Amino acid sequence: MLDRDALWKLSHDLVDALCSDSPIAATFAGVSGHDHRWDDVSPAGQDARAATIATHSRRLAQIEERAGGEATDEDASLAAAVLREYLDERTAFYGADDRYRDLNNITSTFQCFPMAFDVMNAESPDGAEAMRERLRTLPAAVGKYQELLSEGLARGTVVSSRQVMAAVEQGRSQAGHVYHAAAARCAGERFADGARDAVAELTEWLETTYLPAAPAQDGVGRDAYGRAARQHLGMTLDLDETYAWGLEETRRIESAMAALARQIAPGLSVAALAKQLDQDPNASAELPEPFLTVMRARQQQALEQLAGTHFDVPDAIRALDVKLAPPGGKVGAYYMQPSEDFSRPGGVWYSPGALKVMPLWQEISTAYHEGFPGHHLQVGIQLYRRDRLSRFQRVLACWAGSAEGWALYAEQLMLELGYFERSEYAMGMYACQLMRAARVVVDIGMHLGLRIPRDFDFHPGEVWSYELGVEFMRDRALMADEHAR
Repeated sequence: MLDRDALWKLSHDLVDALCSDSPIAATFAGVSGHDHRWDDVSPAGQDARAATIATHSRRLAQIEERAGGEATDEDASLAAAVLREYLDERTAFYGADDRYRDLNNITSTFQCFPMAFDVMNAESPDGAEAMRERLRTLPAAVGKYQELLSEGLARGTVVSSRQVMAAVEQGRSQAGHVYHAAAARCAGERFADGARDAVAELTEWLETTYLPAAPAQDGVGRDAYGRAARQHLGMTLDLDETYAWGLEETRRIESAMAALARQIAPGLSVAALAKQLDQDPNASAELPEPFLTVMRARQQQALEQLAGTHFDVPDAIRALDVKLAPPGGKVGAYYMQPSEDFSRPGGVWYSPGALKVMPLWQEISTAYHEGFPGHHLQVGIQLYRRDRLSRFQRVLACWAGSAEGWALYAEQLMLELGYFERSEYAMGMYACQLMRAARVVVDIGMHLGLRIPRDFDFHPGEVWSYELGVEFMRDRALMADEHAR
């Protein structure tokens, strides 16, 4: 029988080890004691992470071997399965060259440097000191990151030029204000110039040294994509089947939207209606505070009305922040989980890019997806269930297939419960669904170099490219041009 105590001890130790290896991950997860440090993502640091995975994988194998295949309790069985999937996937990751491709426009280490400051608490003396120490040591951390990318350069493992150019643009934006803004929060102004200059120098290196070696081809290929899909979903996908499913989902959602458009504005196409809604000043909110006020009210209403009726919501997760993300990062909305001890509440962060006024018709659905009852309820319950879940399951385990699946279901549920009081908001929910279905198509199609089926009414027979992807996301999935790009 699986030794539950040994599994829980292994899980606890793994969280400690992973947070020691990645203080940035510890900050995002809200695990205390690491906020003053940075990750060592250099090749040597990556080897140390691989050793951490190998050590804990051997410990799990010993626990499984001692169990001898005998029946065990459900919680222990699930805890072991979650650990095994994570450790096996990480073993495969460190066995390939994927670690050297740590540069993109959304979630690479490059974006984690400024994001780490966003969620830190500068109000307490210890928190302010941790921020100052991170500002002071950021140049060294940036140097370790450049070592990793340099090794990838030497190996010929380089990301596409488009990803590099996006990072360069973000780096220039960050250097102008992000680190001085962080310094102002913690009285760390004496370290701000050093932090800014380090990011500026890395940005310059990316443009002058790394970019010339970066391939123009955007796709990573079937093998790398398959590994990444497993990392994000916790399962192995049939990529061709999923591509076909995405196309069919796109058709299904477009049909539902066309039917709803005929009810809202007879005679207008879906695209024309979307444009009208985007430009309607009576259905928009100015950024930042008027828009944030609307979003906060939505979250508060949902929490007050659904807690105790449709969901058991622990008091620990009834607080939810809604904030504007600092400029210079990824565009869109995202969720940040509470800290392990719930002293930091969960938060929905909005990054509107260049927008000054936010159309609301799609944002109502997004609020329920990112906040309550979407990611906030899902992650909050996960953190809260100490009685059934190991520490690794509660604090660090997350596969997007499950997390995004729940958040998408939450949007549909809120429609069924009557929280889209205007038909335009329901249209917005379908638009969000359409964007995600279209994104499956474009993502797999671009990375695998697939052709658009000849029976699909968008550039039939052509091979997916960045340009076709932007056109598809903008014109068919109704995204704003900046978001589509």
